[in-house]
Amino acid sequence: MDALEQLLEAADLSDRLQLAGAAVLVLLAGRGEAGDAAARIGAELRNRGWRGDEDLADEIDVAMAGRRRALRPVPVDLGELADFAGGGVDGGDALLDLETGRVWPAAVLDDPGVEVPDVEEDQARWLVVPPTASREGWRDMRDFAESLNGPVRESMLNAIEGRGAFSRFRRALDLSGEDVLDSWLAFREERRLGRARAWLAAEGYTPA
Repeated sequence: MDALEQLLEAADLSDRLQLAGAAVLVLLAGRGEAGDAAARIGAELRNRGWRGDEDLADEIDVAMAGRRRALRPVPVDLGELADFAGGGVDGGDALLDLETGRVWPAAVLDDPGVEVPDVEEDQARWLVVPPTASREGWRDMRDFAESLNGPVRESMLNAIEGRGAFSRFRRALDLSGEDVLDSWLAFREERRLGRARAWLAAEGYTPA
């Protein structure tokens, strides 16, 4: 709990609001003190308005009021889910086991050499996780580039024009220094987590 409370005490949480909001929910579930931080982070999430931000803000409001959540909790690692529903590196179709929270890539489910659950036996237990379109990743690059200033902003915006945008963007990052790279990694993670949370909420679930 101490680590979560220290996270919430940071003056600027703009690059980790999804993480901070999840920390608030953990503290509230454990009857910890998070009132001021919860209200602040909920307001910042609504103000930022990325995908998944309002869903998380709604959950914080419900938890603060001590009400029962309408969404069904699933013991899923949101970061793992984001690898498929949030534009992660793995891509491809996958299935979410609503009982265990495990995400099964389609390639693994189809592998005869791997022991996997029988999907046909209880289809209500499974949720198809659709892959994220590449345009979502491109929008992340564009929005990140537009958040920068000076020559690095122009370099990043030029890198994403036309075919080969993703590889040129990575090269531009390599030339931009560690601070820009760290900012991008935090930005991308927030987008991924938000998209995964939004998709899960749209299906009627929330990460437990």
